[in-house]
Amino acid sequence: MTKKQLAILALLAMANMMVLGSLGVLALGGHQPTAAEIMATLAALPTATPTPLPTPTPFPTLPPVSVDCLVCQREAGMAMHAHRMVGAVQVTSDGRFELVWLCRDRPINSFDDAWEGITQAFLVALQTRDEKRCPFDQVRIEVWDERAEQRTFRLGVRVSITDLSAWHSGAIDDEQLVERLEIIYP
Repeated sequence: MTKKQLAILALLAMANMMVLGSLGVLALGGHQPTAAEIMATLAALPTATPTPLPTPTPFPTLPPVSVDCLVCQREAGMAMHAHRMVGAVQVTSDGRFELVWLCRDRPINSFDDAWEGITQAFLVALQTRDEKRCPFDQVRIEVWDERAEQRTFRLGVRVSITDLSAWHSGAIDDEQLVERLEIIYP
């Protein structure tokens, strides 16, 4: 900016101050406001309320998982693949083996329709179990029908590893195992 432009800006600023000052004197009428008038004016002003901030959400925490359980999950996933099963598996350090099976081959309408896949899931659990790394004692299988319009939960099966091992060794047959299963329908 040139010196001439700076001088014009300074002159305008001084003129602005004089105009605002004289308007202030006129507005107050030459008298000082009383304390009551000041308090009434302050009470009439809207109060500033802070904008609510979203509550910070903590990062989701997962239960601690041992490295051995992760290795067992990987092996269970490979065993599912070998048995041509689609789904997910979770092996927990508190003694649970949970397998979710998505049946893609045929519709599941009853326990009998799912039995072949359930026995495959049992074999995956038995193949995965290792006394040292992941000694689970409960096996849970969830059966989902993927051929429906939407994936539909058909049934769940729970069994102890003791009964499953007895079935695998031939100590009990299929009928005796079915009697010991806890079957959960939606």
